This record gives sequence, structure tokens and C-alpha cells, in this order.
Amino acid sequence: MNPIARIAVAAVAIVVAIGGAVYFLSPGGNVGGPPAASPSPTPSVARSASPSPSSGAVGPLDTTTWTTYTSARYGFSIGHPADWTERPSDHVWAFPADADWMNTASESFIAPGATVRASAWSVSVAPGTTVDSWLQTYCPKNTTPCTGLQARTIAVSMDGHPGILIPFADDTQAFILVANRMYAVAVWEPDSDPRTQPYGGAVRLLEGYISTMRLLPGGPANPAPSATARPS
Repeated sequence: MNPIARIAVAAVAIVVAIGGAVYFLSPGGNVGGPPAASPSPTPSVARSASPSPSSGAVGPLDTTTWTTYTSARYGFSIGHPADWTERPSDHVWAFPADADWMNTASESFIAPGATVRASAWSVSVAPGTTVDSWLQTYCPKNTTPCTGLQARTIAVSMDGHPGILIPFADDTQAFILVANRMYAVAVWEPDSDPRTQPYGGAVRLLEGYISTMRLLPGGPANPAPSATARPS
């Protein structure tokens, strides 16, 4: 074969080799199996907010180790965490003199380090008084806000009697009307206060207190009427 023919044959061989390489390396070559599938985007994971302590999703507090306190003055017994200090009432609660949360008329319970205070008391009201009408007089003297209460109301039950629990800006309170007597229980912190978080928030803590309450046979020892006894 002359030199020119040899060069031509070599050129053809090079072209064929290059063409085969392009075929094998191209995405559509399909040699050795189907082309690898393009990875699909990782689906986004929806993140739901953690349930708040007041939602009930975390369950009620375990009160089996709580200490029972009996208030003959106000006609009920109530439990409190065993390491909380009891601060007994020293006079009958009256409105408006004892509307301040630091009053000494209510039965109070203080958490270790005085970080949280809970109180409970009861007061006689006139026939026809409702929780709503009583709150119209009580709330402006004690806490805020006093509007939009229905939207914040949580149903509770005390010894089989229905009542309401309301988170306020600076505290959390519950009110149960039984036979012309208002029973009030309060945790003097808002639900989100860090000091109440060991108990799951103020709402959950207050629900724990209410769950332990029992009415005493014969009622309170001091059924004196309240200045808030007249319905509005």
C-alpha cells in the first residue's frame, strides 16, 4: 500500500473511533442499561407548630403526689404541688378591697423561690348573678384585658360543676358559679411566662389545681355576701 493510501486508511480509522466514543459517552447512548434517572427534588417537609400546653395535647398534670389543703372559710379542699408553700387566708375576701392579686384574703400557694403564686377563694353572690355579669365588675378592678373574654374562654369543671378559665395579659384565672357562690382560682402569671413552663404553662397548671378541688359538705364557714353580688 502506498503512503497516501495508508494515510487515508488511518484517517478513516480515527474518524470511526471518535464517532464511537461520542456515541458511548452521550446521554442518549443507552449502552449498559437505561440512562440514570435525574434525582427528583427532595420534597419539603411541613413543620407543624408544637402544641401549646393549654391545647390539652400534652395531657393533664399528674396531681397524684400533690398535697391537699382544706379551706373551711371558703368551703372547698384543693391540692397543690407538695413543694409549694401554703399561705392561708387571714380574712374573708371582699370586693373591691381584696381585688388586688396580692391580697391576703385568698388561700394562696407559693412555688419554691417565690417564682409563681396561685390563689383560690369563694364569695357569695346574689341570685340571678352570672359569671359574665360578675366579671363585668370584677375584671376592671383586677386584671386586663376585660374585652373579648368569650374568645379566650376555656371550659373547665370543678367537682362536677362547669366553669370557665380565661387567660389574661398578666395572669390566668378560672371562675365557677355554684348555688349563688362564685369560686375563683388563679395563677398570677400569663400562660407563656417561663416560670410556669415546668408545669406546662399557667393554663395547664391552673387546670391541675381545679381538677383537685372538692366542695365541702355544708359549704363555707363564712358565707358573707360580696359587694359584687348585684348582676349588671
